Amino acid sequence: MSANKASPTNLSENEISQHEQDLQMILQEIQTCYSRIVGILHREDGFYAKWDLEPLEEQMEHLTALVNQKLDAIKLQGGKLEKDNLPHITSQKTLSKEKEDIERIIKQTIEIPRVSSMEDIAGLWEVKKVMRSFAILPRSQPQLYVNHKVCNSILLFGPPGTGKTRLVHALASEAKAVLHCINSSNILSSYVGESER
Repeated sequence: MSANKASPTNLSENEISQHEQDLQMILQEIQTCYSRIVGILHREDGFYAKWDLEPLEEQMEHLTALVNQKLDAIKLQGGKLEKDNLPHITSQKTLSKEKEDIERIIKQTIEIPRVSSMEDIAGLWEVKKVMRSFAILPRSQPQLYVNHKVCNSILLFGPPGTGKTRLVHALASEAKAVLHCINSSNILSSYVGESER
């Protein structure tokens, strides 16, 4: 036996073939996931949302772990399945760079609330009461919402100057939540067909 050949294993040809197919399938899924991440990062509108990338990041970590588990479980045999010969699709360095880019873009949307509390806003008593019950109460007293579904979004609409933005700033300040401000111009374009790109 030459020095560069691996020692024989107890795996049959069928088992080795099955492992090869499993690895190729996992690696194809990693390539697809990686392509979707890159596609999100290179959108023409420049809008990135944390919730777009979180599932892809989790899927990528899961698939990478699957490949490593598979490689650890297999006794590699004579050049047939060499770890170095597997297609190099992604690395931890690439993932961390993409993650840093995403975090940088998300940080650009963070805004410091300009209103310190709901008491700084005159009027709108009913709206403030509803917003407190939907956004602040579930965080401060979660025991009240054990058997109830908690609202995860609030839509404020109305003409300009009615206090929508001030309410959001006050709510974020009272709830001690991070406020992300995204302009509609980052999402929608004034030109027909541009937003769909």
